Amino acid sequence: MAINSDTSGKPTQKGREAECCVSAGVLFFLMVGPCAAVYGKTIAAWDFTKGLQGWQGNRYTEGLAVSGDGLAFQSTGIDPWIEGPAVDASGDGTVRMSIRMKSSADPHGELFYGSTFTAGRSVRFTVINDGQWHEYLLVIPDRLGLGTRFRLDPATGEGQIVVSSIAVEMLAKIQPPQWEKPERPRRGDAEPVVVRSGDL
Repeated sequence: MAINSDTSGKPTQKGREAECCVSAGVLFFLMVGPCAAVYGKTIAAWDFTKGLQGWQGNRYTEGLAVSGDGLAFQSTGIDPWIEGPAVDASGDGTVRMSIRMKSSADPHGELFYGSTFTAGRSVRFTVINDGQWHEYLLVIPDRLGLGTRFRLDPATGEGQIVVSSIAVEMLAKIQPPQWEKPERPRRGDAEPVVVRSGDL
């Protein structure tokens, strides 16, 4: 963005307004940026190289077994899923799921959540089906609680799938910054402040 100036090089009224807007934007970013960092706490995690750990699949996850890479199975292409045990997902923060898996099936993934699995209580995501490892971070918009279970539907088509790990994280609630009340400057108290900018 370029700030307008007259032929003498002095900013025009429009240029001054643009300078103020840019300065205010930079100041807001500097003040809010550090406060917007998201911190979380892991409340449940499953490493499937160490076993099923309470997870099970339906009849469309053919050959479901623990391997050195994780939980491996063949999707028959009807409606395969794996579901896990209940966890305590209560809290004021937002829940984020981390899923590491590889797939050669279709790209249609979906994660269901709740004490029971119903339509509308799920997050859909695109699976990269190149047979390589990928990590998917899914944010759940609804408030969860005690006895929450998760069901991963990794595909709707045929293909080989391996799920290495799944983790549940409770993100800390972002606190708004505490603004200080500005004081109106008095004439003669300080030197005038000048802010200049070139092309942005």
